[in-house]
Amino acid sequence: MTRLELKNRLNIYNVLFVEDDKVISEEMVEFLGRFFKNVYYANNGADAIELFKLHDIRLVITDIKMPTLDGLEMALVLKDLNPNIPIITITAHNEIDMLEKIKECKIDYYIGKPFEPNKLIEKFIEIVNNDKI
Repeated sequence: MTRLELKNRLNIYNVLFVEDDKVISEEMVEFLGRFFKNVYYANNGADAIELFKLHDIRLVITDIKMPTLDGLEMALVLKDLNPNIPIITITAHNEIDMLEKIKECKIDYYIGKPFEPNKLIEKFIEIVNNDKI
């Protein structure tokens, strides 16, 4: 699938990006805006849950370590609200314990930091090809 084909498939959907680092957030919101109809942003899990309830979100991309409510706890709430919502986590934490927690929280995809845009695009293609969005 080419980038253009991917953009054409994703540009009707809303995505929610959750990250507490302002610099990373600004870059990611701009990057995601190239693919999705709307990019909603929250800097913690609690605010993300509220945005999720207000908008027709079709994909969530989140960090794990954040103030107020972390990405793992947020993922559990979102999966209770919509068990089919695909969730991608982007995190520097790659210890076995953390990877097990990611699975326990029903997070569908994991990408390690440092973040590479092509890895995220690969996940988008996988999600589209598996009809998860």
